[in-house]
Amino acid sequence: MNIDSQNRGGGFIAKSILNSYGVLAEHKKIINDFNINQIIENSNGVLKETLIALKLKLI
Repeated sequence: MNIDSQNRGGGFIAKSILNSYGVLAEHKKIINDFNINQIIENSNGVLKETLIALKLKLI
């Protein structure tokens, strides 16, 4: 997410953002292994909707 941080602070902020969109720890392994287009293609429900929204914000 390109969040500047010191001492793991960015990871905490990124996780808080993802959690607020409904992306939970159980989704982490999915997110780490693929690029966003692959994840969207293979997801459904809240995760898919959230990733599409995040992708549109990042473009």
